[in-house]
Amino acid sequence: MPNIRTNRKFATLPDTDLSRFAGKVIDGLLNNTQFPNPPVSQAELTIVKGSFDNAVIKAVKGGSLATAQKNAARAVLVDDLTKNASYVDINCAEDLSFFLARATNRSAPIGRSGCSTRRRSSRWRPCKAAS
Repeated sequence: MPNIRTNRKFATLPDTDLSRFAGKVIDGLLNNTQFPNPPVSQAELTIVKGSFDNAVIKAVKGGSLATAQKNAARAVLVDDLTKNASYVDINCAEDLSFFLARATNRSAPIGRSGCSTRRRSSRWRPCKAAS
């Protein structure tokens, strides 16, 4: 039986894509009864995303301090998204249909390809979401 887990590839996204992904997660948390108490609330995630977005803008202008601040803000955002992804993992109860239903729902806190199944060999296979 495969272990159902959210995909954590968002951590490797470029800054603009990570910001866009975080925005979709924030939208997905709004009034979502499937995930009533995520470890990082919608309001907290909005603040962290705003800090990251501001740091990205400042880093474009240059400077090693601005880049370091952007990297620190990125680390906080990725950490918070990972906490919420783990929360989704726990609440899905190994139910692939739960993920697939959320993958086609625009209000879901996971992306269209937000899940994977992990085989015992530790190889990851992305879920096939309905179009």
